[in-house]
Amino acid sequence: NTDRKNLGRFTVKTVEPLPEAANLSAFPALFNVDFLKAPDSPRSITLSWDRVPDATDYYVTVRDARSKVLLKKSVGDENTYIIDFKELSPADKMIFSKGTFSWRVEAVRRIDTDKDGTPDKILQHGKEAGAVFETDIPTPTEAKTKGASNPYGN
Repeated sequence: NTDRKNLGRFTVKTVEPLPEAANLSAFPALFNVDFLKAPDSPRSITLSWDRVPDATDYYVTVRDARSKVLLKKSVGDENTYIIDFKELSPADKMIFSKGTFSWRVEAVRRIDTDKDGTPDKILQHGKEAGAVFETDIPTPTEAKTKGASNPYGN
């Protein structure tokens, strides 16, 4: 504004949040024995979403039915995250073996404040978008076997 009363004054407004990610999907939506029986089925759940304009990073959060955070990861500028059951610890495999899980993705925009070529400070947060996936892997039971008899006699 060039009015005399406004010269030398300016207003800093808050930065609007980035829009939420769209088209969230989990493959498979139900991770169960039938899915695992299929030939060449991956032992993983792939979470994916559409890219958000101006986003430089994404944060993925997975929660259980009681809203306890089980996983929170920064995935860089990728618009997918893979929960690989072969990479999980035995305790995490038990947690993820059965239930309905909600997952959310938040886009952020980082800027390079120290001019080293790597964006290091978050300028804009995005609105979180969410979806769910289910797992139903039965807990293995111990086999009940009888002791082997001596095949060569007493």
